[in-house]
Amino acid sequence: MHRIPANILVRHTFGEHKDVIRPESNGCLGSWNGGSFELEVAPINGIEVIQVDENDNISFPPSTLQGRRQVFTIPIPLIWSQEEGLLTTRYPSNSVRLQESKTPRIWEISIETRGDTGFFLTIKRIG
Repeated sequence: MHRIPANILVRHTFGEHKDVIRPESNGCLGSWNGGSFELEVAPINGIEVIQVDENDNISFPPSTLQGRRQVFTIPIPLIWSQEEGLLTTRYPSNSVRLQESKTPRIWEISIETRGDTGFFLTIKRIG
């Protein structure tokens, strides 16, 4: 995994039940047959958390203040794919970006489906 300017927590939710998921070294979050995911992102100062829709429109997800840190919780829905015959995540609803305010550096954090092997947390520097 890449080093990024934020703390990331992944939860799998099913109704009111929420479990924190610790990714394996390759980012694997396991296989799930229901529910959804949540990304909790607590960036360091000077980092903006943004979401980009399919038309490249930028929005800022809601956040709460925990102590002195701003924390963003981004829901990641699981969607049934008829083509693949399994639950998947889809761009852009499966990702969030971190943008450094004083440089052009951007990271994308997403939960992706890799065939029938499960879900993976991916972190890429894209700018």
